[in-house]
Amino acid sequence: MDPNQLSDPVTRILPAQQPIVSRNTTRVHTNISSPLVSSNSIPDPTEILTSHSTEKTSTIPTKIQFSPSELNSTCSGTLLPIIEVPDLSDPSVSIEEQVQLSNLIQSFPQVFTKTPGRTSKLKHHIDLIPDTKARNSAPYRYTPASRKIIDDKLDEMREQHVIIPSKSPWASPVVLALKKDGLYRLCIDYRKLNEVTVRDTYPIPRIDDTLDALQYAQFISTLDLRSGYWQVEMEDSSKPITAFGTHRG
Repeated sequence: MDPNQLSDPVTRILPAQQPIVSRNTTRVHTNISSPLVSSNSIPDPTEILTSHSTEKTSTIPTKIQFSPSELNSTCSGTLLPIIEVPDLSDPSVSIEEQVQLSNLIQSFPQVFTKTPGRTSKLKHHIDLIPDTKARNSAPYRYTPASRKIIDDKLDEMREQHVIIPSKSPWASPVVLALKKDGLYRLCIDYRKLNEVTVRDTYPIPRIDDTLDALQYAQFISTLDLRSGYWQVEMEDSSKPITAFGTHRG
């Protein structure tokens, strides 16, 4: 079936122009009557292509389109969110590894999310030095371009319920920090707050003990939590202390 003949297509994003089997041809045939969605899982589109192909292929298209009417007539259950698979064109990654990574991302959409998570295990508390008075600093000056970036960041944080309006007597200014990817991170200058905060003391782990513990490790993983600073909620009594001020108040 020619996908171009379908009306109102639904687009499924796949790895861009990557070989899926090492054979040559010009077309791929798919059997649209096969169930694409069940109540438990969605099979990977690359598996559908290879298992129902009547002609051999060396690449898969960037986008495969299915008609909504076809999907409704052949599918049952709940349609899970469609996850956009990142570009897997790194030459150091094999085709098999690219397919495995694509399947992993599709299998756990709740992990690969654009919104930060939030832990319920603990809340952060700030201890102040006794008899401390509220510190209120005026906002810094910003260029029009910086104001636009700050506005966008504040709107995003409000939408994700990271910040709320406040009438606290405390206020710290904000600054924009340039990240490695060329984008900006909104930071708060808490130096005056730190001056009146009781410092926690915790022994720093010994590096040699850490290395000894890793001597038999075969796999070492690193995890980068999205906006990890936002994932630990402030304790209610400490929330007014963290208030900040911008050109918007």
